[in-house]
Amino acid sequence: MSDQLKAFGKCLIWGIFALSATAKAPKPSLIASKVTETATTKTLETANWSYAKEGKTLDLVGVIHIADAEYYQTLNRRFTEYDAVFFELVADPYTVKILQEKGNLHGEASSENEYSGLNKMYSLYQTLMDLSLQSKEIDYSAKNFVHADMGPAEFSSLQEEHGENLLEVALSGAAGLDLSKIDQGIMMRAMMTGESSLLKLELVDLLAGAASALNAGEKETITIHARNQKCLDVMKEYLARNPSAQKTAIFYGAGHLPAFHESLVKEGWIRTSSDWLSAWKIDLPEAVKESQEQ
Repeated sequence: MSDQLKAFGKCLIWGIFALSATAKAPKPSLIASKVTETATTKTLETANWSYAKEGKTLDLVGVIHIADAEYYQTLNRRFTEYDAVFFELVADPYTVKILQEKGNLHGEASSENEYSGLNKMYSLYQTLMDLSLQSKEIDYSAKNFVHADMGPAEFSSLQEEHGENLLEVALSGAAGLDLSKIDQGIMMRAMMTGESSLLKLELVDLLAGAASALNAGEKETITIHARNQKCLDVMKEYLARNPSAQKTAIFYGAGHLPAFHESLVKEGWIRTSSDWLSAWKIDLPEAVKESQEQ
């Protein structure tokens, strides 16, 4: 595989799942994405885990940042059921204010930090794969949405203090993936011709296993663990101010879920159930047709 395609594959995997290379590898019961298959479809699914503690419930809603529009519509409907939804976004207060007033940041200037360039990367992937963007489809203007992440200054300061670089962390983790399973010719042709079903079919199994490959180290990171802790701190403060809130959710990238689970269990939360949402549904006959076209 060419260096260009290897770089594309690595960035794609991290960009879609926002995973960290240095979180602990999840146990089988903590896998946050999987692939299911029927005679006509192949589907990439993400996990939602429910917890209970002292009469309250909390859901961990894992998400991928580029998916079918129906996936985000389902999430929007589900979010109406919660007293509060604690969401991720490394952004300054002004950017968060714009987001929650207008529902998304498209057409608006975003924070100048390492995350600001991701929207361009996501837009490229969305176009290549004929998918939709989380940042465009999710309704962030919902009254129950609560920002629960770091600002860019805090995030950058902690990264500098710990010698962590966001892109290097991502690429070092993705380097552990077996990209040789990707057919270089199919990838190149699909990217050049816009054969989105073929491109997704070539990548879906690798992406589904990315959580285990990218979360392979022992060192805790700012990208995953410190941001998770920030979210949990915001949640605790909210619950202290709003004792009547009974049902809440944490809405973060699927790669954050295993570390969230470990923290919640230590704090006495008990996982009670789980379910899966379809993020990509690939039409197999269409993908086969694309593969046979010259």
